[in-house]
This record gives sequence, C-alpha cells and structure tokens, in this order.
Amino acid sequence: LLTSIASEDGVSAEYDDDDEPGVGVGEDSDEDEGDVRAITVRTAWLDEKAAAVFCLGNVAEAMGGAFLPHLDGCMDTIENVVQYFHEDVRQNVQACLQKMWMVSFYAHTKPMRLTAGDETVAFQMLAPHTSIMLDKVMQNFFTTIKRDDDKETVALACEAISATIPLVGAFCMQKNMAELMKLLAMLFDEKTECQEGQVEEEDEDEDDHDQVLIDAVAELLGEVSKAFKESFAPHFEPIFALLQKYLKPTRQSSDRFMAIGAIGETCSHLKAQAAPYIPHMLPILAAGLQDENHGVKRNSAF
Repeated sequence: LLTSIASEDGVSAEYDDDDEPGVGVGEDSDEDEGDVRAITVRTAWLDEKAAAVFCLGNVAEAMGGAFLPHLDGCMDTIENVVQYFHEDVRQNVQACLQKMWMVSFYAHTKPMRLTAGDETVAFQMLAPHTSIMLDKVMQNFFTTIKRDDDKETVALACEAISATIPLVGAFCMQKNMAELMKLLAMLFDEKTECQEGQVEEEDEDEDDHDQVLIDAVAELLGEVSKAFKESFAPHFEPIFALLQKYLKPTRQSSDRFMAIGAIGETCSHLKAQAAPYIPHMLPILAAGLQDENHGVKRNSAF
C-alpha cells in the first residue's frame, strides 16, 4: 500500500526540446531542458494510488490500537500526498488521516480514560501522543479547508473533523476552537478557496458539489455545538448572522432546509442560551411550515 501511495511511476512530463519519452515528474532532469509541453498521467496508476490511500485508512480503522507500530511510517507517507495534484487522492486522504489519528486514540487515550472513574474527568484526558497526532491532523484539515480548490475534498475534511470531535471532547478541542470558528465563518460566508470565483452560470454537477459541501459544514457546526453545549453561545452569534442569507425566500429550498436545520440543531444544544434567537426565527419557521418543500417543513417543525 505504501509503495502505491508513494509511487510516481504513472506521471511523466514531455518538454519542448525533448525528443525522448518524458521523464517522471518526481525524477531529476537537466536544468537546460525546455518548458513542459505536456504531462501524461496513467489513470489506472492514479486509481491505484487513490484506492491505496482509501484502503490504508480502512486497515487502520479495523486494526485500531494494534496498528500503532505502523502509524508513524504511514503518517509520513500520507502527509506527502495531502496536497497531491489530483483531487481523487486528496479526497481519500481526509478520512485516512482521521482514521490514523484514531489508532493513537484507541492505543493510548481510551485505556487511560477507562481508568479515570468519572466521565467528566475522562473527557479532559488526552495522551501526549494522541495530542500531538491531533494537532497534526487538525492542521492538515484546516489547511485543506482554507486552500483546497475542490469542494468535495473540503467537505470530506469537514466530515473528518466532525468524526473527531465526539472522541476528543470540548475540553481537549479548546485550543483549536478559534481557528475552527474562523473557518466555519469563512465557509458559511463562501470565502474559502473552493467557493470564491464560482461560475455564475447554473451547472447541475456544480450545484451538487455546493450542496455536499454546505451540508458537511452544517454537520460540523452541529458537532461543535453538541460538544460545547451552552458555552458555544458566544461563538454562535456571528455564525447565526451569516446563516441569514440562506433563509431568504429567494434561496433554493436546499439552502433554507440546511440553514433551518443547522440553527435548530445548534439551539437544541444551547438550551436557554438560544432564547435571543427565538423572536427572529419564529416568523421564518411559521413560513417554513407552509413551504412546498417537505425538507423545509420538517426542519421548521423540528
């Protein structure tokens, strides 16, 4: 698996003044060669690389703590393809990173938490190795969200964070909170790399990618609010303001469905701290109950 992930045999470059077959992109070439005329990628090799990343993550997940002896070497290999040129590989990297972090969690942190005797105390414990791994994968996720130009890759990074938060707990996530809230604001404001410069013309495939991304962002918001509960109230204020554009009657039903659900989910965890939002939301929810879209109706009732 590691050989397939690290291999560059399927990529070659052809140069303007090169009469010979192109050399591999990762290989040395003379500085005097001309500009690259073309880059050739064998799709079978690319599929193998993406599948190897996917498989490695699944192996790590299945083995749990028993995968620990292989963890550091595998992390080094995966980190080398975090910013790979093709999105198929980058997409699979997101879940793979999260599953490899879980190896450290199950090997070091979970046994430690089982001896705590108190659930509150247990969720404040994170083994040093797990904490280092958490910092590493979270920074990779944050970088992907900010800089990746592929919406599905960013959505998968959001999903990976959503899967991590329930295991880490609010106390141990505090150091990442400021950066996480900044990114959530950017995502809802459509200011990340993959959202800026969007084509005005309607495209069904592009709409699907938009929906996949915003649904993943809403799910992430729900996981953060679930973990932090009432203490999340100050962080939700600016996010609530950004969600207002998705509630406009002129927006497509999927946007309104998402925004109403995200606000409802968050408010259910804020409890009494959600009171300031009630006067603003009641007319919107009343209108939502009369909406033609069943999803909007359902979330308004919720």
